[in-house]
Amino acid sequence: MTYPPPPGNPGENTPPSDETIRVPSWTPGQPPLGAQPPAAPPPGAPVPPPAVPSQPPAAAPPPAWTPPLGAPPPGAPPAYSPPPGYPPAPGYGQGYPPPPAAASGQSINFAAVNPYDWALIAIGAVGFIFGFFQYYTADAGSYSDSAGVFGDDLLSGTFVGILAWLLLLAGGVVVALKVFAPAMKSNTKLYLIAGGLFAGAALFYLIGFFAIGIDDAQCQGNSACENAISDAFGFGFSYWLSLILALAGAGLAIWRFTQLGGKLPGIGGLGGSGTPGAAGPQGGFAPPPAGYAPPVQPGYAQPAQPGYGAPPSFDKPAGPPPGYAPPAQPGLPPQAPPPAPPSGWGPPPQQ
Repeated sequence: MTYPPPPGNPGENTPPSDETIRVPSWTPGQPPLGAQPPAAPPPGAPVPPPAVPSQPPAAAPPPAWTPPLGAPPPGAPPAYSPPPGYPPAPGYGQGYPPPPAAASGQSINFAAVNPYDWALIAIGAVGFIFGFFQYYTADAGSYSDSAGVFGDDLLSGTFVGILAWLLLLAGGVVVALKVFAPAMKSNTKLYLIAGGLFAGAALFYLIGFFAIGIDDAQCQGNSACENAISDAFGFGFSYWLSLILALAGAGLAIWRFTQLGGKLPGIGGLGGSGTPGAAGPQGGFAPPPAGYAPPVQPGYAQPAQPGYGAPPSFDKPAGPPPGYAPPAQPGLPPQAPPPAPPSGWGPPPQQ
């Protein structure tokens, strides 16, 4: 079956068989195909600069190099390596060891405190407490009263008791500083200071027996009234116990000072011999007593000098002993002794 050709002019839709379809080429910078060319600038207008081709953005600089954590800085000497058999040294960058704990955080070992030091501290504390009890008493018939260390308006001379009470407390405080203050643990002279404070307290307690009493100014010279007041006044148990504590503290503190190697001033080491009067006039040494001989040094003895005798004699030596004969010479027969001279022979007479 055949179809008729499409409508239209024959050969209109049939491409030529012997001709190639040509497409005009496009050059960059020229207007696209079919577009109108740009209008020419008017005369006298400035000529625009030529277009500059766009450039890619500049690359960002690389970040600065930093050494890794724990690595030595550039230019540092090589790390030290310990010899075989020794533990390695701490590496670079590990930091320093933590500082020691502060002195304020150190705990106090109460078990290591000497019992005698506890006793000295207790003397000061107990003496302080006793000051608020019966230091002074007054008994007159049905009237009875007591007062502490500060006394009352009717007493005079109580400042002596107050001073003794404060010295007793100060002695215990000094020993407490010696025991518990780290900066004073090695200062043994604090025992000597505490002993002096305790001794001063005891001295003022003794003075108080004569200086403290009831003010008798209200008697206005009446001897009977003054005697009655004097008989009514007395010292309470706290005063007596404080005196005993002061004496005990003085002795114990000085003993602790000598126990730890301290030497009391004026005892031992004076004048070179440790006894009074050993020093001579004007600080010199006294001459040795009669009959004194220097000690003999051990291991040394003076060599004995040989005695002098008569020189040996130089007399003419005596002849050979009887029966002596010269030794025989080897290789020669022994010689017979010379014959004896005939009888009656003698030496010729000398002219």
